[in-house]
Amino acid sequence: MRLLKLLGLFILSAPLAATPLLPDSSAVSQSFGPTTEVQSFWEMARLGGGIGYIIMGVLALGLFLVLLKLITLLLDKKDSRELRQLDFRKHSLDKIAALAAGKSNSILGNTLSHLLEFYRAGGAATNIHQELVVYLDQENEKFDTYRNWLNFLSDSAGALGLLGTVWGVFLTFFGGSLDSEKILNGMGVALITTLLGLVVSLILNLFHTQIYSAFQRRLEMVTKKADELRLILLQSEQQPQPALPGQSSRPAPPEARKQASKPTEPPAPKPAPAPAPAPSPAQLKVVSIRAGELAAGVLHRGAVTIQATNGEGKPYRDAGLQFATEGPVMLANKERSGRLKTDSQGLVSVDLAGAGQTGAGRIKFWLSEQPEQPLVVPLQVVPGKPSVVTEAGGNDQVGKVKSPLPESLKVMVAD
Repeated sequence: MRLLKLLGLFILSAPLAATPLLPDSSAVSQSFGPTTEVQSFWEMARLGGGIGYIIMGVLALGLFLVLLKLITLLLDKKDSRELRQLDFRKHSLDKIAALAAGKSNSILGNTLSHLLEFYRAGGAATNIHQELVVYLDQENEKFDTYRNWLNFLSDSAGALGLLGTVWGVFLTFFGGSLDSEKILNGMGVALITTLLGLVVSLILNLFHTQIYSAFQRRLEMVTKKADELRLILLQSEQQPQPALPGQSSRPAPPEARKQASKPTEPPAPKPAPAPAPAPSPAQLKVVSIRAGELAAGVLHRGAVTIQATNGEGKPYRDAGLQFATEGPVMLANKERSGRLKTDSQGLVSVDLAGAGQTGAGRIKFWLSEQPEQPLVVPLQVVPGKPSVVTEAGGNDQVGKVKSPLPESLKVMVAD
């Protein structure tokens, strides 16, 4: 709301106009007349000539993008108000899913619908947080496109101010005659456009920072509400299913009543209790593989994520997990083996990189107390993106026309 007030105040105090083409030197010289004070941005743009109008056009486009994103965030806040105030403990999953589907225009509604679809498709509640992180990363990537446009407009305003400086100096010294009026006009254009470009760049940076902060606050609210849903799903998995109501009050069938009227026979001797089964060992499973193909010489953050569970299928917390790579697959520190502890959800993520050569490789995981049961994850190292071509041999040779050169030409391609 504070950002909207600032935007409205600025638009009212600085009216904008259409952006004309860059005029010639005579037009710029005529537009910068004698003046004693500058009362508004519009006056600065008029004194700056064509470049000043272009800078004001950049400001108008930037403010339009800011206003558009601000309206989007306000509508998102309005659409998600009901879900934000919803108590998940008082509603069934079907009811929550229906409410989230009805708010598909908001980030919160789309996120909750995605997490419920993931859970109903067989995903464990312990993995919902990891799925939430991946989903919100996609939302951040969408917002980065908008941020890049605002950064481009802010940088363009500063560059146009510098262009106006060069143009004003050119007007001052072009022609070889230095009279006082020509010097004042040229240097005035240089100073006004520089000042105008810097001020517009600062204004766009200010609004860009405020919009980004508002978007991050929306994502924090979505994360908090999604974690509430995850806790509800975890509790529902751990609680036993209650018996159907009215099941104990149903009358017994006639056959059961006849058997109950017969004299009871002495109970048969109970068999000896069977020995308790040995606890099943802990298990390792792959949660996600972000990079099935590793580019040679490139570090891939969180390339493989492993989860350790105990014999009951619950997350194995603070378990010592060892791993080692084989083939052209290496760890982030260019080593071949390492050791980590699982977090509260039994998860461990490993950063991997492709070595200098390509081909098939793999990484093995095993618990410290179960080295005989490793989990093997196959990986493939592929060439990195070529970026440099350098001469390797065959240059500066002398030969006759239509005759082969004594040495073949050679180049080296590096990633």
